[in-house]
Order: sequence, then structure tokens, then C-alpha cells
Amino acid sequence: MATLHIGWFPQAQQFFLWGEAWKPLPQEGFAAWEQVHLHPYAIDQAELNALLTRLQQAILGKGEATLLPAALTADGGTRRKATSGTGKRTTKGSTRKGSEPSWGQCVLHLPSHLDINGQVDGQVDINGQNTHSQTDHTLDSPAGCGAIHPIHSAYGESEDREDGAEIPAVKVLHPWQIQGWWLSASEALPLLLALPLGQG
Repeated sequence: MATLHIGWFPQAQQFFLWGEAWKPLPQEGFAAWEQVHLHPYAIDQAELNALLTRLQQAILGKGEATLLPAALTADGGTRRKATSGTGKRTTKGSTRKGSEPSWGQCVLHLPSHLDINGQVDGQVDINGQNTHSQTDHTLDSPAGCGAIHPIHSAYGESEDREDGAEIPAVKVLHPWQIQGWWLSASEALPLLLALPLGQG
């Protein structure tokens, strides 16, 4: 089951809508600090459009009424003008009022697990919980860190590593490249207002 995320980018005066679904991660993870990786749990355009189509049908039924712009609900909808991470559309003049939603990308800093290398000393805090302290390395040095992988928003603490390895890790906010739909306020608000409270 996928999770929808929507956020307001004030510098762009646009909403950014993207979807997240669990997928197996590469066993070796992703190298931290080498580049901004594509978020491995982010769903692609066709999957997101199919999800939005089902959501619209669940809210409105299968009648003629629409909640979202057609570009967002057509399976595998045609790609619109690309946008940059700031939300500015790359085609001149395309940010005018009434412009259509555009498929693009942005970079978001999201909760992630950063595996740490070197010697880690186990300690017990005042609540009896095991903690770790680093001794031979720093987190701001690539030499002191191993792989990074995002924390799925639906699982959080309960997310388990597939290989069952108990590698010491710390939680960090790490940049990930996300693909999704850039929407104006008038395009996004009908969806936000139609969702029942307590669902998301």
C-alpha cells in the first residue's frame, strides 16, 4: 500500500505531491555523500497516477465528477514540462496562473539510517536502553560512515533490515531526490479538502 505525501514550497508557491511504497532495498545500501540518490521508496509517475485515480474514485465514485486535474489521474499520463528542485518550471513562461500540473523533481532531507564504521562502544542509558557512542570516527567524514538508507514513513522504528544484520546506525536527515507532481494551490486544495480527517 502506498503513502501519499504533499508539501508546500513557499519559494516556488507550489505544492509537491509524491508517493511512497515499500520496495526491497539493495543489500549494500547507498553510499553517503557521493551523490543525491533517487529515493528508493518513491513510486514512479504511472504508479502515482494509478493511485490517484483509485483515490479519486473512492472519494467521488465512478461518476463524471473530478477532483484532480486529468494529468494526475490518467494511467501513465503524458509527461508535462519538467521542473527543477526549486519548483520553478524550466520552460519560460510556464509558471503563469492556470498552468497545468507538471511532473518534476525536488531534493528533500528525509529521516534515514546511516550505518557507521569503526569501533562502537555499547552503553546503557538511565532507562536501561542500549546506546552506542562512536570512538574512532566522525559522522561528517565519508571514511567514518557506511551505507545510508531512508526510513519508510509507514514503518519508522519497526522497519527491519532484510539481512538481519545488526550494524550500528544513527538517524540523520539526508537529502534524497524525489519525483512527483508540482501543483498550484488551486490544483491541490480540492484533494486536501476532500480527504477525511485522520486519513493519510
